[in-house]
Formats: sequence, structure tokens, C-alpha cells
Amino acid sequence: MKDYFQGSIPVFFFIRRGKVNAGKAGREGPLGGRERVKGVKATGTSMPVRWSKAPLGGRNEHACQVEQSFPEEILMHGGGTESFSFSGISAIIRERNFMGGKMRHRRIKIGISCLVMTLVCLWTLPSVFAQDTQNNQTLRILFTHDLHSMEDAYKVLTDDKQIKLEGGFARLKTAIDQNKTATTLLVDGGDYSQGSLMNGIYTTVSPDLVLLGTMGYDATTLGNHEFDYGLTPLTQSLTAASSSTIPPVLASNILFGSSAQSQALKGIVDKVGTKTKIVEKNGVKIGLFGLMGQDANKDILNKGDVSFADQQETAKQCVSTLKSQGAQIIVCLSHSGTTEGNDKSEDIELARKVDGIDVIISAHSHRVLEQPISENGTQIVSCGCYGQYLGELDIDPQSKDVKNYKLVSLDDQVAQDQTVTDQVNAYHEDVQSQWLSGYGLTYDQVVAKSNKNFETLETMSNNYGNSDIADLITDAYRWKVGQQGEKPIGLTATGTTRGSIVKGDVTLSDAFNLASVGSGSDGSVGSSMVEAWLTGDELRLICEYDTSMNRKGGDSQLYFSGLRYTYNDSRPLLNKVVDVEVQDSDGNWQAIDGTKGYAIATNSYLAQMVASVKAASHGLLDITLKDKDGNAVSDVKTLILKDKDGKEEKDWMTLVEYFQSFSKDATGKSVIPASYNATRDTKKAVDNSPENFVKNTSVFGWVEYGLGAALIVVVVLIIGLVRRHRKKKAGIKRGKDKNGRF
Repeated sequence: MKDYFQGSIPVFFFIRRGKVNAGKAGREGPLGGRERVKGVKATGTSMPVRWSKAPLGGRNEHACQVEQSFPEEILMHGGGTESFSFSGISAIIRERNFMGGKMRHRRIKIGISCLVMTLVCLWTLPSVFAQDTQNNQTLRILFTHDLHSMEDAYKVLTDDKQIKLEGGFARLKTAIDQNKTATTLLVDGGDYSQGSLMNGIYTTVSPDLVLLGTMGYDATTLGNHEFDYGLTPLTQSLTAASSSTIPPVLASNILFGSSAQSQALKGIVDKVGTKTKIVEKNGVKIGLFGLMGQDANKDILNKGDVSFADQQETAKQCVSTLKSQGAQIIVCLSHSGTTEGNDKSEDIELARKVDGIDVIISAHSHRVLEQPISENGTQIVSCGCYGQYLGELDIDPQSKDVKNYKLVSLDDQVAQDQTVTDQVNAYHEDVQSQWLSGYGLTYDQVVAKSNKNFETLETMSNNYGNSDIADLITDAYRWKVGQQGEKPIGLTATGTTRGSIVKGDVTLSDAFNLASVGSGSDGSVGSSMVEAWLTGDELRLICEYDTSMNRKGGDSQLYFSGLRYTYNDSRPLLNKVVDVEVQDSDGNWQAIDGTKGYAIATNSYLAQMVASVKAASHGLLDITLKDKDGNAVSDVKTLILKDKDGKEEKDWMTLVEYFQSFSKDATGKSVIPASYNATRDTKKAVDNSPENFVKNTSVFGWVEYGLGAALIVVVVLIIGLVRRHRKKKAGIKRGKDKNGRF
């Protein structure tokens, strides 16, 4: 701004919307010339007020009356504006300054001017400083998702095959404290529970949600795994947590049914959460809402009559509501996810179709995004799972520009917060007293020893093929159910495998983490063991699904014990499988019989998934679970195995018992056999010979071949008709010869 203010009394301000009556102003220049400025009378406008000494014998003459009314706006020397009010200021200043002359009321003038200056500074400078700070600050968003009850640090295998501990809520708390600023939002994207021995006190203590409160989270949302135990256990968990300070649970698109269980859940969700929320951080208003995605919704097995509204329509409503409440930046906690290479992933489509979302915390798919995905002005961010990383995004609330993005590794270089450590240790005691003691087990009990590092969960998830850790799990299922009769086929999937094993001692916690999802029909912790029957044709169809739909890995990839198949990638979808063989109790392999029934050993969580395949594919994949007598089963609960006391057999306990059945070393520890050092070849590609191209063609294959043959016939006919037409047209152009022929 141009500097209007010179002279001995530096009163630097404009008067706006006030009254300024200037009588006259005269000035003599340094060489004796005289310049007169006509008097100005202004009301409701802006003009400078100036006091200055006359240079070198010149004369400055002012006769000004300043009347300050309120409220007023003051335009400061630095250019900012601020409203304030004060009263009682009225000054009449008379000044005549001649070289060597007298100045009347000089002391009064100086005193009044200083008073005015002081009042202006006191009222305006703090406000202007605050506004300048707000205009230049950056919002930092710290985020997690898919923590899955990993309160304790867990063992991982590094790229250079080293074993280290990472994660854990105590490290997470330290990282949060080290990376917070004065303007920081801390949020979680759901699936904060289900994944460790802490599951044992999920309904009574709700340690995961309570610890989010301890760490200072501003909000979280519900993921599909919060529903693993059903509506009533979720209600119990939220109720248990509500007695502590917890972050609000934002469930914006949940729809409650009329059942008593659904209404009870609604009551506690309304108490601990809300559809939208405004959070203010250092003067920045942040709008928050949370969504359950379509894929996540499909993964909920025990949701009763709860459903979820369309994500995009809900998001539009939430954005409108939050903007009307003054939100400067809007953040969506979306339990939907993105998939590498899929431009139509749910959260990308959400950003594309809904304007006004500035940031999406993208959960459910466990993806690690090294850089945000930018779509339609929305930044989509993800930081993996199990507390491996703390995500950090710095964004300008005004321009919405990303200033910084990084993933903070929670490795063993991060110190553990003592308060959270003590709280987690107290929860260990609760798990022991309320749950493990009933099994005669202890939290850190060693159940086996491994002489190798099994493949990581990341490798299993991102690749199609065979898996050594899946070999171990499916063998355990087959071993357990086989004790009651003929050996079945063991079946597991990537999505139900939640961990791996590294070289060294295998603790109870390690074993539980391998298969930690789901619950029994009686509400017991962990999925229960199931024995179901499928025909040979249905098993072949399952193999077709596996090799056609899971070539990039993913949660639905299947693994077998007692079954193997070959495939030819040159064959069309759902017709790639060439041979399927099953193993009898003596270890002999034989071709599968399409009409014969085969026993399947798996857990109740995966069995429910298999049972839903027919409906999900609209009958295209005709797979129906059966009992031993071949009767179709609609309720998987009727297939759950029970022990002699009538208790449901658990899949995690099956793993523990299988490990304990191995031969012992000199120290008395069970040692995982060397037979697991090599991965079994249960899925094998074969060459593209004519025999392998047509052998054991599926129904889908015959349809595809038929359509292909029909297409070829149509093309040949079209070519023939075109050539005939051209020949006839060419003959007409030539005309007839002397014999009347063309």
C-alpha cells in the first residue's frame, strides 16, 4: 500500500465508513512556493489522515476534525482489514507551524494521537495477526485404517529376509505425537477391530476403540469386520466403549431395520456417532463423514436387517450439509478402497462422481499408496493395514493444494509410548482372565517352532499360484476333520488368512493371527470348523473360478489340501481347467468323479462365502453346500463341528492343536516338519497342445466354442455374399457378348 504517512506523529490508519471533515490544508514548498489542497468533506468513504512537519521553513497547516463512530473498519498499513468497535474518541486538532513560531497544545496533540495509536494497535494487531496465520496455515491429516486389533507389535520379514517387529499401538501413539502440528486432524477409516487375541474382549471391553480415544483420534467409521460377530456383539462393543472417551463413529450411509437387534444398534450408534461432523482445528473448519462401500458390504456375513445406502448419493448429501455448516475442507472416511490398475475402483468413482470432497481416506483394500490418487480435485490416500504405516497428508485449506505426503513407518526404530504400553498390557490380563484361561492357554505361550520363513501375506495377496502358508492351514483343516472319518479336502482362501509365520518360536498369538476372522454361531471367538460336501462337478467349477478370476491374486483366491488341478491359459474364461485330481486317505491321486460327493473341511466364514456364490453370480456358478447325505444346506450353522462337550470346534484352535501334534525337539517344542520347506504344486499350468486345448471342456467352454463356430460360419457367409454381389455387379458393367453371354 502507498505510504501516505510522513512526519513526526506516525498515526498509520485509514478511517472507513466513518466521518472525516477536512476544513483546509495548505502547504508551502521548500523554495517558498505555496500549494493549497482544497478542503474535502467525506462521509462513508476513505481518505488518509496525515500529520507532517513542514520542510525547511515551509508550512503545513491542517484543520481537521476526526469523529470515530462504531463499528468501524480499519485498513492497516500492511493492507489487512478488521472490524472493531470503540467509542468516545473525538479530537479537534489545530496546528500552525512556522519556522521559529509557536505550536499550541503540542502536548495535548501528542497525547491524543498516542492514545488513538495505542487503541488501534491493541484492537487490530492481534486480529490481523490471527487472520494472517489462518490464511497461511496448512492442515495436516494423520490417518490409519484396517488396524485389525494390532495393539501389539508383530513379526515381519523384510526384503532382505531379516525378521523385525513393527506396528503396535504404542509405536503408533509415538508417531502421532512426533508428527502433530497445531493444525492436525487424526482419523481412522474403519476395520479397527478383529485380527488378534484382543478379539476375546471385543464385546466386554472394546479395547480397539478405547485406545483410539486414548491416542486422540478425532473420528473413525465402521468397517465390514466390525460386524463379524453380528449386530448384538457390535452393540455390546460400542456400549462397552461408550463409557470411555472415544472418537465419534461416523456411519453416514447405514440403514437400520425394524428388528430389535437393529434398533438396539441404532440406539448406541446414535449415541457414539453421527452422520456428519464439523471439527475445528486452529480456526480451520473440517467437515467429516464416513461410508461403507459396496464390496465391503458384500463381505458382511452377519448384518441381519441392516443395509447401506448408495455411497455416491449419501456423499452428495453429506457434502451439501457440511458446506452449509461452513466446512472449509471436507474429508470422507470411506471403507471402500481402490485396486491397482482399476480406474473404476469404488473410491475413484466416488471422487469422480461427487464434487466437493477434498480428501478420501480409502480403507478396506489394504492398499499402500506411495502418492495420492488425484481425481476431480479429490486426493485419495491409503496407508496399508495392521498399523504398518501412519499416513500423513498436508493440504492447504484455501487452495486445496497438497503440500506434503508421506507414510511414516512404524518399525522398531520408533519408541513405544509408555501410557499406551501399560494400557495394552492391562488388556492382556483381561484377555487371559476372560477367555484364554478357559482353553488352558496363555497369551505368549509357544506352540511350535519354525525352521523357515513362510511367504508373507503381501506375496500371497498379490500373486496367483501356490502358497506354503496355505499348505499348512489346509493340512490342519484336513487333519482335524479327518480324525472323525475319511480325510476331506482342505480349503482356505487368501481373504481368511490374516498372517504368516517367520523362523523361530511360534506363539499362540502368531497362530491365532493366521485365522483371526469370524465368530461361531454361539458367539464364540473365531470361525468354527465346518464339514460340507460338494460334487466333483462343483469342485471343478470352483477350480475354474479360481484360475479365471484370481490371476492377479486377491482375497478370493483358493487353496487346497487333497486336491490339485492343471490349467491352460489359452482356453477361454471358466474353461481353463484341464484336469482335477483328488487324494484318497492312502495318499493316492485319482481323477475326480463329477457325480460323486466329496467332503470339504474349511471354516464357517469361508463356507458362508462359498454358499453365497450361486446367488452372487445369479445362478451362473451353480454351487450348493450339502450334508453327508447329499441334502442341500441353506444354513451353514448345521454343518459346524462340535467337540464331545458340545462346544464348537474353532479354526484357530485347530491350528494350535495341529502344531502341537508335530514331533518335539530336545527342548520339548513342536517343530514344523521339513515337508513344508517346499511349496506344493496344487495349481499347475500345462502346454497348449491340441489335447490340452479341448480336454475336459466345461459347459462354458462348449458354449464359447459354439458361439465361436457360429461366428465363423456367419463371417464365411457374409464374405461369400459380398464376393457374389461384387461378381454380379462386375458382370453387369461388362455387358453381353455376341452370343448373349456376359
